Amino acid sequence: MTDSPEEIFFLNDSFRRLISTHSNISNIKSSLISGLKQQKIRMNLNELSGPPSPHVISKIKESCDKVFRYPDPIWTSLVKKISNYSESPENRIVVGAGSDELIAAAGRITLSPLTDVIAPTPSFSSYAKTAAVAGAKVINIPLREDGSNDVDQTLNKIGQATRLVFIATPNNPTGVPLSSEDIEKVAKGVPDTALLVLDEAYFEFAMEAGCRNSLKILRQRTGPWAILRTFSKAFGLAGLRVGYLICGSEQVYLAFNAARTSFNVNRIAQIAAEAALEDLNYMQDMVKNTISQRQYLYRGLVNLGCRPFDSVANFVMAKAPKSAKLITQELGKQNILISQINQNGFENYIRVTASGKKETDIFLEALRVILRS
Repeated sequence: MTDSPEEIFFLNDSFRRLISTHSNISNIKSSLISGLKQQKIRMNLNELSGPPSPHVISKIKESCDKVFRYPDPIWTSLVKKISNYSESPENRIVVGAGSDELIAAAGRITLSPLTDVIAPTPSFSSYAKTAAVAGAKVINIPLREDGSNDVDQTLNKIGQATRLVFIATPNNPTGVPLSSEDIEKVAKGVPDTALLVLDEAYFEFAMEAGCRNSLKILRQRTGPWAILRTFSKAFGLAGLRVGYLICGSEQVYLAFNAARTSFNVNRIAQIAAEAALEDLNYMQDMVKNTISQRQYLYRGLVNLGCRPFDSVANFVMAKAPKSAKLITQELGKQNILISQINQNGFENYIRVTASGKKETDIFLEALRVILRS
């Protein structure tokens, strides 16, 4: 049976456009799955370089015999702990199956074919995808030269059709955060007719770097807003998919709750996230260790003639002397996985996750050979 337009007649216009403009989705998936199944040095997904807290693992083991029961649909116990950790009211917190579910929900509650979303580029690919699913227009805002989101251009591009604005700090893939002044500017500058979503997936790393907690700034905003955070990075729970939103108002909270699915975060994931918040010392030690790994990686890249951005996250993006496509392909032959930036103007840029010294040394030596060949 061959694919043809007639065979996808059941799709709505938004998904027809999504498939036609993202024809390489299946290739990306197959490549990723291959990397997951094989024993490889994985420095491509910004995962933590070690396992979660022993306390988390213990709690997971204790809970395995209860998986025949549905999870708490409103995450009662977890929300209490997130509330305490984030210093936010319980009735402003929405939990999702990773950041992706919550980003998709942001599109569902704000976008339609006649609206637009503003997002930085290059940045997290889910921003554009949530717009494509809704049939909305994406207005891409190039990053500043330092790798941070361009707040001035973001505000300049907001129009009457703008309903959703994404800001990422620190930005992925550059790892560069916004200043407090920039966050205050965007909080005041985005009109009340648009939802401002501040993506802080690397929040714990930014705090260790001395960045100011943006929650205090956004609370001064009059319009709708939400801050997106995750347990996938600093807490080491990427495989369990737990993210959460801190909403700026009851209306935003109710809208996100209405957009999610039932029982969206599984029982084990909720228990693991709770346990992670019960062992903050472990998380903070892992963050400090990761920063040391990142600094070691940064110096190694500089020594090889690469030009890295000043990342505060758990990865480094750098301009290499050769094509990123060539580098990733050659490294892949040696079972070393890193990321390339698939965007015009970034053909020589690679992104590498901070990892243990052994893995980093193997990567740097392999990169040295590639660059000198």
